[in-house]
Amino acid sequence: MTVTFRLRFSTQPGQSLWLAGSRPLPGHPVPLQFVDAECWQVSLPLAPQAAAARLNYSYLLRSADGSQTTDWGRNRALGPASFNGAELLVIDSWNQAGFVENV
Repeated sequence: MTVTFRLRFSTQPGQSLWLAGSRPLPGHPVPLQFVDAECWQVSLPLAPQAAAARLNYSYLLRSADGSQTTDWGRNRALGPASFNGAELLVIDSWNQAGFVENV
């Protein structure tokens, strides 16, 4: 199964987004690719045993100066085996705690 994580998040020049998770996802953050002004995404192939496991993941925002902001909820979870098919598209959004809209 291939799982594609598509994150709706607007960034500034020099910023990048990363997917962080624990096994069976890679043990290190994986960079998302810029799609357009509102979306970033990454596709990960999962072996059948990994697709049967629960995936716990979060997102990281890295700035050009090296600072990093973590998706503070850290409670995102997904069970790919619950969905039938060879591909799964996960459309997420992240409303960062520092956004003016959260005041």
